Amino acid sequence: MWEKFIDIFSKVYRTVQDRNNLSEDKEIAITASAFIKNCLILIEKYEADKMTMPIVPMIISFVFSIELNIKSLLCKNNIVIPTDKQGHDLCVLFSKLPLELRNKITQF
Repeated sequence: MWEKFIDIFSKVYRTVQDRNNLSEDKEIAITASAFIKNCLILIEKYEADKMTMPIVPMIISFVFSIELNIKSLLCKNNIVIPTDKQGHDLCVLFSKLPLELRNKITQF
């Protein structure tokens, strides 16, 4: 189950990491990394100690990390990030990415 979340995140995260000239979007990418690292630590802890899986916080962290990484790419490409509720819609955010980046993410 978690493999799908990790796969989706990895596609977006690697695309951000491929961008060597991060500037103002760097902080967004670093924040996104913190969310995914937290999730991965929880998964490792769950697998090692068989603790109860904190599913809701993990899913929220994964999704928020993806959102932030997409926003980082939008920022890097000088694309306006919506400030209304569409600013949290992953489909809307993804559709605003340049075609080249969308293709790169979907072809991982």
